Amino acid sequence: MPMKMEVTSSAFQAGQKIPTKYTCEGADISPPLQWSGVPAGTKGLALICDDPDAPAGTWVHWVRLLRFYSGQSRRTIELIVHLIAQAFFW
Repeated sequence: MPMKMEVTSSAFQAGQKIPTKYTCEGADISPPLQWSGVPAGTKGLALICDDPDAPAGTWVHWVRLLRFYSGQSRRTIELIVHLIAQAFFW
């Protein structure tokens, strides 16, 4: 049986609204995310949060990328990707 991958956050539960702190009406920061059930040998993950019902059409709120490099911490990679994403999406 295949493993079940899950993305969770300590900031809110499944089905709840994302707290204002993590929106453009608040601090506009990324919510903390955790991945579980990632298959062995995975080289990277991507999570896209889009809004297909936005008034102007589909809107991409944020993209989170995580690539696994040996010798670098997960936090280092997330910070690098966040800076790149800001340059291209904001």
